[in-house]
Amino acid sequence: MKLCRLIYNQRLCLSLMLKNQRRAFSDQSHDNISYLEISDKVTRETRKIAYERTSGLSQSEVLFIPGFLSHMSGVKANTLHSFCKTNNITYTRYDPSGLGASKSFPLNKTRLSHWIEDAETVLNYFEKPQIVVASSLGAWMALKLSQKYPEKFQALLLLAPGVNVTSQFVDTISQHLPKTELERLERGESFEFPYPEYGMVSLSKVLIEDMYKNEINFSSTLKVPFPVRIIHGTRVRVCVIIFISFKIN
Repeated sequence: MKLCRLIYNQRLCLSLMLKNQRRAFSDQSHDNISYLEISDKVTRETRKIAYERTSGLSQSEVLFIPGFLSHMSGVKANTLHSFCKTNNITYTRYDPSGLGASKSFPLNKTRLSHWIEDAETVLNYFEKPQIVVASSLGAWMALKLSQKYPEKFQALLLLAPGVNVTSQFVDTISQHLPKTELERLERGESFEFPYPEYGMVSLSKVLIEDMYKNEINFSSTLKVPFPVRIIHGTRVRVCVIIFISFKIN
């Protein structure tokens, strides 16, 4: 039994989620896009998500789960694609609902639950266990799925994980939104804010409540039967340090 302890900056995660204005997107084209169909578990609405799978000869396969408002043309997704192609490793990446080529479902209706369901669908579509690489908010989704489908994971790599950031998210909103907008949110109305590449993004009380609903209980350790590695930057000016521990059997 090994104890893997992560000390990470949750405010940095939130900053990356809300203000990632310097995120770069390459011009890399996607020639092998396929689609998976998802039937919403609550509304029964059907949506399609785009994915790209590059085959290799290696026995291992890599799946990338992107972060908040990121997709398969992001820097990390493209970097992994190049690495896997060079090393002949099968690699899968996808566009979460409302993003990239997965726009059959409107972005202003998406919730964290939708994105978890997207990742779950892609993970279960392929037979082999995956080396899952998850970034930012994607790490939250990956950890939830690791508890539900441990047999589908060969290993897990978390990049600057943004897990259980709802309270920090709400605190930031409360500090920066005018009182009138906060009252609108409390009444259940939507508020739109500008976001690079996507323009105006909708924020609602339903979205926030959905994030709370999906928070992971860290009162006890998470048991996972596969290797886990975490990479997180420490060069930050303002730190809110959180300790998260989980056991690896």
